[in-house]
Amino acid sequence: MKHQMKHRWLAAALLLVAGTSAQAALVRVNFEGANSSPTAANVFGEPVPGVSGYVIYESNTTGTLFSDFNGLTYNYANAIKEVGFTLHDGDTDIVFSGVRTGSFGSAQVRDGAGNLQDNISFNNMTLTAAQVNGEPAGFQNAQLTLRLATSGTSPLNPWSATALPSTFDPLQFDGQNQLQVFIARAAGSQPTGVAVNFNYNLSAVSVTPVPLPAAAWLLLTSLGGLVTIARRRR
Repeated sequence: MKHQMKHRWLAAALLLVAGTSAQAALVRVNFEGANSSPTAANVFGEPVPGVSGYVIYESNTTGTLFSDFNGLTYNYANAIKEVGFTLHDGDTDIVFSGVRTGSFGSAQVRDGAGNLQDNISFNNMTLTAAQVNGEPAGFQNAQLTLRLATSGTSPLNPWSATALPSTFDPLQFDGQNQLQVFIARAAGSQPTGVAVNFNYNLSAVSVTPVPLPAAAWLLLTSLGGLVTIARRRR
């Protein structure tokens, strides 16, 4: 009976690890950039010329055709698993930051026809007051959009299909790569008449697969030890 219970536990644990591995096709996109209007007045009362952050998405997410106008665009709902960002002042101190985890937003991949733009974008990334720090008065939410695009005039063609990639070369995107941060505020919030939309031109982008979580590796190691013990007892 004890051997049967042990074997069942091992089988369940192996299934857990297998499931973790199967769902671990996560990709992290890191970015840095500069504000396209660094001196404009804004709701923070000080310049926020720099941004850095990341987006983690699940490449195994199922996509649906979004448009077939001059190319193919697929949308991957809830593909985003985590987003984090910081807006910096001129001294690189953090003015506004946030992190959100879960399954949310959407990723889009566009395979442009001919020399039209190929792009990948991460949309509908909304963070509430509980997920940010340094929010301005009247803050309701922050909405982030990250977009990498080819120029449309170069021979580069990152996408030969519209599958959400398990990794990609960011250097292939020689067009306008941007992060947009829009801050929604309650009506009548002070100060009024200042910018709540920030556009950052990205100067550095890197892409890396996210490794299997350390906990899963520990579980695999433990399983290996238990299997060895079971064999010795036999």
